[in-house]
Amino acid sequence: MGWARAAFEIMGTSAELLVGGVDAEGLIDLSQFRLSELEAKWSRFAYSSEVSALNRSAGRRMSVSADTATLVEVAIRGWRQTEGDFDPTVLGFLLAAGYDRTFAEMADRGRRDRPRVVPFGLGCGGILVDVERSQVTLPTGVGFDPGGVGKGLAADLVAGEAIEAGAVGVCVNVGGDIRVMGPSPTGGPWIVEIPDVGAESGPHTVSLFDGAIASSSPAVRRWTDGSLDRHHLIDPHTGRSVDGDVGSVSVVASQGWQADVLTKAVFVRGAEAGLALVESVGAAALVVRTDGVERRTPSWARHTGAPG
Repeated sequence: MGWARAAFEIMGTSAELLVGGVDAEGLIDLSQFRLSELEAKWSRFAYSSEVSALNRSAGRRMSVSADTATLVEVAIRGWRQTEGDFDPTVLGFLLAAGYDRTFAEMADRGRRDRPRVVPFGLGCGGILVDVERSQVTLPTGVGFDPGGVGKGLAADLVAGEAIEAGAVGVCVNVGGDIRVMGPSPTGGPWIVEIPDVGAESGPHTVSLFDGAIASSSPAVRRWTDGSLDRHHLIDPHTGRSVDGDVGSVSVVASQGWQADVLTKAVFVRGAEAGLALVESVGAAALVVRTDGVERRTPSWARHTGAPG
């Protein structure tokens, strides 16, 4: 058995794969192809993607791939679990804020050349999904954005399929949304370092055998829109970039999509209420507040040995 690694750009971010197995190189190629396939289906920036077609077809039932039906279904599940603090129908707010192209293409993001007409409003509760038939209906006037759940779900799917294809251990990292299955190259758990974003006690690590961690901060995807400072973490209750007491958050959960969703909800709900939400659904979190103070769920100690 051997191990193979690949690092590349995808889904508007950097990705890394580490796979162990008899045919590690073949498994890496399979996993990288699968991520490319999911990006082609889910990118809201690609006219030919299924997500873009869904948004153009709002009000009408549309047949999609099983992958896209799953994406929409878990996004709705995340919306319900967070009582609307995560909402995949914030697309209109993102467009109004100027996030209407890939972040790499936003060279002129400080200028607004003309008023933006926003064609979409909220409406997650009205989305209809038939997973068995792979059909989705968006309500008229509602737009779907996969950005708060897609990378985590992609990591889940790719990791699981690599194991099914013969991998002994696998780590899929898509822009900080990380899913691991099986043992690491050392034979023990995977040790994941959390990005240092001003925490009091410096960098942290978590230990995972089979699970996921997602980390999020508004520090990277920021831009100015006229005189306004914007970032990609949108509060669905106000339509504006979140301006609260959370500087960064990392969530450990059994699934990558859930960890991804919960990071967004913590920003919206705030540090203390957000930690309570994470604990209530059986996940764990570390929050670094904007004042640098660290807060954790009691369950965080299970993954790090740190006090609760």
